[in-house]
Amino acid sequence: MSTNDSKTDFTEIGKLIASFRHSQGWTSEELKAKLGISTVTMSRIENGKHGPNVNVVRKLAELGMNVEDLTYASRFHSKEQSLSYRLAEVENRLAKMEQLVLELTQSHEQKNS
Repeated sequence: MSTNDSKTDFTEIGKLIASFRHSQGWTSEELKAKLGISTVTMSRIENGKHGPNVNVVRKLAELGMNVEDLTYASRFHSKEQSLSYRLAEVENRLAKMEQLVLELTQSHEQKNS
């Protein structure tokens, strides 16, 4: 995943990494510091100009990113397959957030009882 030739498009991978960064509330500067990469490299990865190398992928996993998303995105898929996959991922994340809100609400209600 670390080189970019004329046949390789890392746009989807860059979008996934940017989405992960946003979900964590981090700026590009904060994420690049956590990954130990330069500002230029961070920009190139998020803009799909280059794919992340193995060390960056490992660090993303350590930070909590599901790197299976990157593996899936690095394969050739139709636009419909990619959108369907991303929609399913959003639905899964929404279900997890709903569960967390329910648990927090129940915990808050128990404390106030």
